[in-house]
Amino acid sequence: MRYGLLAAILIVAILGGAALLLGSGNNNFPAESGTTSLTNDEGAVTVSINYLDGTDSEYADYTVFSVSMNTHSVNLDGYNMEELSYLKDSNNQKYLPSKWIEDEGSGGHHRSGTLLFPKYAENGDPIVDSDDSYFEIVVNEVGGVAERNFRVEL
Repeated sequence: MRYGLLAAILIVAILGGAALLLGSGNNNFPAESGTTSLTNDEGAVTVSINYLDGTDSEYADYTVFSVSMNTHSVNLDGYNMEELSYLKDSNNQKYLPSKWIEDEGSGGHHRSGTLLFPKYAENGDPIVDSDDSYFEIVVNEVGGVAERNFRVEL
């Protein structure tokens, strides 16, 4: 009886693990109307980005994203989001972040914070404007994944 129960538990654990492995991958969906949260769960780290409207905040001069990284197997403290991320408009122009603000208590296997990009290019033109049909946030080299693309449809 004990061996039968143990075998059943082992089979369920194996099938559950296989389902997780087969189901993981790039869940990177274009933002639908009213939806601004995008998630990528490739590799050992899940990265989620939420596009925020910074017009009513102290970040009115920035394009603002809340970012979270979660894992059970990788220490995330060594990842510098200012160095690993950029914004790319629909004309393939790349813009580096202005600032990463780490959330209080963030660290280890669960990191989160606010990623700020300039709202305007050096010439004063808006980085994301009515000519753009989308923009992407690109995050490189997190959890063994070379590049994660988070596309926001406009």
